[in-house]
Amino acid sequence: MPAKSHFHHPEAGNAHTYLGFGIAPPPDTEIRNKTLRPGVYNLEYSRTIGHYITPQILKRDGIIDLPESTSEMILSEIDMFFTEEVRARYEKYCFLYRRGILMYGVPGTGKSVTVYKIIDKMIARGGIVLWNPDPDYVAPFMNQVHKIDAKIQVLVVWEEFDKYKNNTRVLQLLDGGAQINNVVYLATTNYIGRLPDRLKNRPSRFARVVEVGPPSAEARKMFLEARIHPDDLKDFDVQALVDKTEGWVIDHLSEVIKSHFVIGMPLGEAVANIAKMNGLNSTTDDEDDED
Repeated sequence: MPAKSHFHHPEAGNAHTYLGFGIAPPPDTEIRNKTLRPGVYNLEYSRTIGHYITPQILKRDGIIDLPESTSEMILSEIDMFFTEEVRARYEKYCFLYRRGILMYGVPGTGKSVTVYKIIDKMIARGGIVLWNPDPDYVAPFMNQVHKIDAKIQVLVVWEEFDKYKNNTRVLQLLDGGAQINNVVYLATTNYIGRLPDRLKNRPSRFARVVEVGPPSAEARKMFLEARIHPDDLKDFDVQALVDKTEGWVIDHLSEVIKSHFVIGMPLGEAVANIAKMNGLNSTTDDEDDED
């Protein structure tokens, strides 16, 4: 029989999935027998129908999958976490089956790319992702979800996590006080210094606190080759620009492309302007001004 608290209701081309109080659904509602569809969702609440989710479309314009060891390490750990063997060992040791990971780094270092990779893997394995949910809604929603399918895997993503630093509900979720299993909390911040030690130095809340640094030379080269138009790339020395931009993040590289190839600024001037503005290292020579 269908789960009484699980209704799927198409509205104006968009899909709402209700997981509320088991009240009767609207007349045109299709009652679904299966579990939630894998995907990324917004989590919302209504006094009349309870908690429900709507699909979240993530904007990925201009995002390029770059090779980074930090990203692969986090992906591997989450892959390992969501296995039956690890789940069984959590039960054996009487631990709640949950994990917290905090990524930090200046904007443009690739945190979003890592998050999107993890999201894609969650969906591929049949899990669901809650995108920046209100912390007050997470536990009630998860309790309803696990009534439908106790083993469904859930990833909770919080971007700009520093804004939640004083939220007691977040602390309760991370501490396990809400008694929720089968979940990974993935948080990101550009400003690790804004987080108190009770968050960033408590393994019971975040078992992993990982810095995502500037892209490697290999990653910078891949990005430049992917973003510079082929017409301009064929006569351009990409490696020379890679050598000048050690420590630069993707936003800096994008601005060099825009300043030089789009606006027409000499390359040496474009590199020097960005380096000066952001306190970055760069090397320039007279030949650059002739590009």
